[in-house]
Amino acid sequence: MITRHVLHRSFHFLSRTRPEISSLSSNQLKNYRQPYLSLISSCKDLNSLLQIHGRLIVSGFEPDNAISTHLINSYSLFQKCDLARFVFDSTQNPDVILWNSMIRAFVRSNQFDEALEMYHSMLEQESLEPDKFTFTFVLKACTGILHFQEGVSIHREIVDKGLESDVYIGTGLIDMYCKLGELTLARKVFDGMPKKDVVAWNAMIAGLSQSSDPSEAFKLFRHMQLNDGMKPNSVSLLNLFPAVSKLLDTKSCKTLHGYVIRRVFPQAVLNGLIDLYSKCGNAGIARLVFDQILGRDAVSWGTMMAGYAHNGSFCQVLQLFNDMKREKVSVNKVSVVSALLATAETRNLEKGKEIHDLAVQQSIDSDILVTTPLMTMYAKCGDLETAKNLFMELQGRDVVAWSAAIAVFAQSGYPGEALSLFRDMVNNQFKPNRVTLVSALPACAELFSARLGKSLHCYAVKSDIIDSDESTGTALVSIPLSFWLQFEDLLENDNVQKVAPQVMILA
Repeated sequence: MITRHVLHRSFHFLSRTRPEISSLSSNQLKNYRQPYLSLISSCKDLNSLLQIHGRLIVSGFEPDNAISTHLINSYSLFQKCDLARFVFDSTQNPDVILWNSMIRAFVRSNQFDEALEMYHSMLEQESLEPDKFTFTFVLKACTGILHFQEGVSIHREIVDKGLESDVYIGTGLIDMYCKLGELTLARKVFDGMPKKDVVAWNAMIAGLSQSSDPSEAFKLFRHMQLNDGMKPNSVSLLNLFPAVSKLLDTKSCKTLHGYVIRRVFPQAVLNGLIDLYSKCGNAGIARLVFDQILGRDAVSWGTMMAGYAHNGSFCQVLQLFNDMKREKVSVNKVSVVSALLATAETRNLEKGKEIHDLAVQQSIDSDILVTTPLMTMYAKCGDLETAKNLFMELQGRDVVAWSAAIAVFAQSGYPGEALSLFRDMVNNQFKPNRVTLVSALPACAELFSARLGKSLHCYAVKSDIIDSDESTGTALVSIPLSFWLQFEDLLENDNVQKVAPQVMILA
């Protein structure tokens, strides 16, 4: 109601006709524009923004770069890129700031291809030159779609304009190269930055944490403090935790734990410590951290439950789930998935149904991340029909969903159903990926379906999945020798000698 009165008073002040506006002097026009800029920036909901924009159009006010920039920025906050683009296209002679705002709007909405198209259109304008903000936004677009060639091309443009030393652009380059898996290039940019802020350090630590040698992340974390005197923040620690969990280094866990205790960090870091100790195989200390947190949130509960599940302590998972309900803490996907995993492993169908009902109440049952453990729970508890129905009722089934369902049935001891789903997947024009094949191949072996096994293997060879993915080759190697003896006979009978050498080597 208050917002409505404010808008009404503002519109009354601004309600001028087109002739009145055109007769205003430049100073009067500036004074007339200012209330609109303030109103646009203060909009808390889309409806208010649409009212203000509508008033602008009705009044005949010609959009200028200042007002258009505010409108585009506001529309982008509501993920309305179509309306933002309408504003952009309605503005004559858009300046660099307006182009940047439109590129950022696409990035905010994860429309990365459109952001890059906008950038290339900007380059075609003779009177415009991208600035450091332009490159900051387009680097995020390249990162979003993992476009290496485009990223390298933009990097060259940055170097040509002498902007590589800018801390924001440098950080964007580091983040892009790290997420593309090009850690050598990321480190080269990082080492070449004359000035680094904590965000740049955090980006490089995050990249190294995901590398084949995560110990490098820990070295950089130490270097950050000892050599550069940079004070780590909560993001620094959260980016470092994955490296320590990969190393399974309990000593480093305790070192970081002491660092956290000596300083004040938000609860997210304590939740991260629970996850860290759990993944290093020490659920006992993780529970101590959990118990010492004041005002535990749903993330704390979910992280501790996931930690117990990771260590095979399924009874503790279900006990925590009961405690969580008793304390009236809202469940999230992590806690539901962990509880479903526990009920599947303990074959507790009654408890699984209770958790299923709770997932329905929270409207998270249709999420593939929840549906998959639901199917697993019902399959492992012997209720195959419900597991099948859950998959068939899943909306928008894609390759990931099909592969997950095949894996569920194969791993739950139902190879026939797994292969039946595989056939349905192919008949529905979905292309199997490595996950699908890794799940289906053992099912072929269990049923001694040599013909289908041969077809899957030939598909894997033709698609280069064996050469490029170790897990597919491992699945082939793990198949019993008796299956491969049948396989060899079938290959000879079908005169498919071109793949036989590879088959026998894998066997």
